Amino acid sequence: LRIERVGMMKLIGSTLIMICLFLSAESDSNTAVDLRSLAWTMCKINSNGNSVHFISKHKNFCKVAKAVICPKVFPGKTFGKCILSGLPRIKYHMMKVAKNVCAYEGRDGLTNEVRAELEANTFCKSMNY
Repeated sequence: LRIERVGMMKLIGSTLIMICLFLSAESDSNTAVDLRSLAWTMCKINSNGNSVHFISKHKNFCKVAKAVICPKVFPGKTFGKCILSGLPRIKYHMMKVAKNVCAYEGRDGLTNEVRAELEANTFCKSMNY
């Protein structure tokens, strides 16, 4: 009976390790997906001119979005001014994505490019991400 219990504990331990490894790899993938989803929310295309919405303290993120994210997600479009937004959906999404992009270590090209730009602008350091 004791041998079966030890074997079961090893199996549970191994399973937990595999789940943790899977979740850590999955979070990198989620960061890339979240970044593209944020682009659809913050990069506005309309007849008055294309703009990028951002939240307070994230002006540098908006500049990177205007230069890198929006043109890659919406090819052929140019984006003008950054507009401060008070929408809770954008606030939550932008804070989450900005933090995750600053910590990103995956292989997605767009996410790595955005991370490099944010680090060059000292955005990640200034936000303590």
